[in-house]
Order: sequence, then C-alpha cells, then structure tokens
Amino acid sequence: MIDGALETIKSQKPALLISIYHTPKGFFETKPTLEQLGIGCHYMIRHLTYRNGLCEYVLLGWTES
Repeated sequence: MIDGALETIKSQKPALLISIYHTPKGFFETKPTLEQLGIGCHYMIRHLTYRNGLCEYVLLGWTES
C-alpha cells in the first residue's frame, strides 16, 4: 500500500494511521520508507489494545501545518 501511495503522500502530506503489525517487514520497514521521503513528518508507533483482547501496532504520521 505504501509503495503505491508514495507520490500522493509526498504531494498531499496527509495524516497517516497505518497498521504495521501484520508482518515483520511492515513493522520494521514502513517508518524508514516514509522517512526517506523527507517531507518533514513526525512519527510515533503506538500499541493499541481493544476490549476483546485484540492488539495491534500502528504508525502515526503527521506534519506541522
């Protein structure tokens, strides 16, 4: 998904909320891939837990406007 959206992310600089827990590649490579764009985004990774026991890691990205 990220590879297909790189040009849009560079030009529009949207706020991002990306699930990164599905594969090791997603967890370890998504943030560095986005950082290489050099668009001045701030990133944080958060661990979300829901009432039914479902857990996931998400990457949040935003720019200062």
